[in-house]
Amino acid sequence: MKLFERAKIGNMEVRNRIAMAPMGTRGLKDVDGGYSRRLIDFYTARAKGGTGMIMTGAAIVNSRLEGGIAHLLPQLTGPQYLDRLCELADAMHHYGSKLVVQLTAGLGRVNFVQDNPIQPISASVVPCFFDPSGMTRALTVADIAEIVQSFATAAGMAKMAGADAIEIQGYGGYLIDQFQSTLWNKRTDAYGGDLNGRMRFTMELIAATRQAVGADFPIIYKFTPDHYIPGGRTLDEGLELARRLEQGGWTPYTSMVAAMKSGTG
Repeated sequence: MKLFERAKIGNMEVRNRIAMAPMGTRGLKDVDGGYSRRLIDFYTARAKGGTGMIMTGAAIVNSRLEGGIAHLLPQLTGPQYLDRLCELADAMHHYGSKLVVQLTAGLGRVNFVQDNPIQPISASVVPCFFDPSGMTRALTVADIAEIVQSFATAAGMAKMAGADAIEIQGYGGYLIDQFQSTLWNKRTDAYGGDLNGRMRFTMELIAATRQAVGADFPIIYKFTPDHYIPGGRTLDEGLELARRLEQGGWTPYTSMVAAMKSGTG
C-alpha cells in the first residue's frame, strides 16, 4: 500500500506516509515550560505505534513579549530546555519516527485578555479575539526584530537537540498570520500595505531560521490559504502566498502533504 511506502520531504526521508499533525498539549508541559515526561511519553506512544512523522504542538520562542496562553505552552526560549527536547528526539528516533518541532512567533490577538498582565500584541491595534473590548498593542520594528532573532535561536536549538525538521506556525489567525492579512494588518510601514509588506515578517523569520539551521535542514511552513471569514484572505491570495513561499525554496504545509502522497519533495 502507498500509505506504508517511504516518502521524502526535502532531504528528510520518512518511513511511511503516516504523519501526526500538530495539536495543542496544554497541561502536559513541565512547570517551567519544558517538555515533560508525560508529554514525551505522549509522543513516544505514537512513534511506537508506527507513525512515520510526528509534529509537535506549538512551542513558544519568546516569553518576554507575551503572557497569557504563551505561558501555558511548551517553550524553547533557552538552553535549559534542550535536554528534555533531546530526550524527545531520541525517543522518536528509537522507534524510527521523524520529529518535526512546530515553533510559533506568538499568539497575538488570540491571546487571553483576562488575568493577563501583558497587553496582547499584534501587527496593528485591533480588537482581541476573546474580548473585543480589549485592544492589542502594535509591535514595534524593534519588537519584530527581537521575535525574528528568538525564532532563529529556537530553531537552531531544535536542530541541536536532534529534531529532523522545523514547522513554522503561520496559520489560523495567530501572530504571523495577523501580519499577512489585511484583516488585522493596518500598518503603513515596511511590514504592512501590499502582500510584499505583509509577508515581510514571514520572509524575515524564514531567512533567519534558514541561516540558523543550514541549507539542507527542512523548514515547513503551515498557513491558511482561505480564511472563510468576511474580510479575510481569499483562496486567490492564499495561492499567491504559496507560490511566493515555494519560489523562495520553502515547503508550504499543503505542498508537504502532496509530497507525502507522491513520494517527492
